[in-house]
Amino acid sequence: MESKKEFCDLYNENRTLLGKVHCRGDALAPGEFIVVAGIWVFNSRNEILLTKRHPDKKVAPNLWETTGGHAMAGESSIAAAIRELKEEIGIVADESEVHYIGSVKTPPFFDDDYYIRRDISITDIVLQDGETADAKWVTYSEFLNMQGTGELAPYVMKFLAPMKSEFETALKKILPPTKP
Repeated sequence: MESKKEFCDLYNENRTLLGKVHCRGDALAPGEFIVVAGIWVFNSRNEILLTKRHPDKKVAPNLWETTGGHAMAGESSIAAAIRELKEEIGIVADESEVHYIGSVKTPPFFDDDYYIRRDISITDIVLQDGETADAKWVTYSEFLNMQGTGELAPYVMKFLAPMKSEFETALKKILPPTKP
């Protein structure tokens, strides 16, 4: 089966649109950036929902991560985060319940991170075939321990480290959980 080509908007280092698109998988020219969006799911117990990458993935197979992906051409990062949440784990979210954590410039990416509060059972997660292989709730200390044991995809902390304080504040923020 031939895979569908995906196109992303290209930006310069100041996050100004360049007026051209990039075919995912092709090399980027120096100074070109694309937007990726991550969306963290926290429950009312301040646990973090992680997904395990499918073993057939070329990058970081069988490692744990948060939900996220590339923003498609013409798509905002928040829309990309919401789309990825539905595609990868079957959670439908509305923009009004999605909260911004922060953004990090890590060439060739601008990584925008968001979160939602959702009390959902692992048995209600719908894993995307070929993308996600498992899901689990972890405490923040378990999450940090997973970094030390090499269970997390390396880019998770690469993107998260510069906004660690904002992430910790978001995780502890008391918001009413949303219902599935």
